[in-house]
Amino acid sequence: MVLSFELPKDLFKNSRFLKAGSFNIFARDLFMFRPTENIYTDPEFSNSTGNGVGNTDINQTPTTRKIGVGFNLVF
Repeated sequence: MVLSFELPKDLFKNSRFLKAGSFNIFARDLFMFRPTENIYTDPEFSNSTGNGVGNTDINQTPTTRKIGVGFNLVF
């Protein structure tokens, strides 16, 4: 999910260097839908280097949520 906001052009009209800018917030893995009998982790997540078959156990941790912000400036 990404929410982005472009800063108004009037904000940069007196600037010698900046022409435009934007601000965004992004997030990944906010929700995990899994069967109730799967109490350990996301079945698509696998620590193996091969093809994950969807088996989970107590040694496998779920994927973490990733949330961040970003700034884009145009010079």
